[in-house]
Amino acid sequence: MGHVILDRRQEPRFELPGRFRCIAPTGLNGRVVDLSLNGALLECDNEPDCVVGALIELLLELDETRPFAVRARVAHRVARRLGIEFSDIEQPAFEQLSELVLSLKRAPTIAKMLVDPN
Repeated sequence: MGHVILDRRQEPRFELPGRFRCIAPTGLNGRVVDLSLNGALLECDNEPDCVVGALIELLLELDETRPFAVRARVAHRVARRLGIEFSDIEQPAFEQLSELVLSLKRAPTIAKMLVDPN
């Protein structure tokens, strides 16, 4: 019998190329593994020294978009990976994030329609 794994995320996550750099604490940089409207999974270039529950401020540099700043809470940490939940995003940045996520949601649907028009 198969196992059901419950995912507590409220929004789907999408893989995309992107980088981040922390504004506070400084010196923490790396790549964005995946992204949703609520948070992201980050892979740090170096071992992060932040703990679960810490508030961080970072600049997301996502493919084909202008960089934007967000405040987030570290939800979990495993080795050099941090799962973060966005806690404060300014309206223009949230609109930019929403447009990006919407385009990522549409991408598989558009690809399927091109392959199978029925």
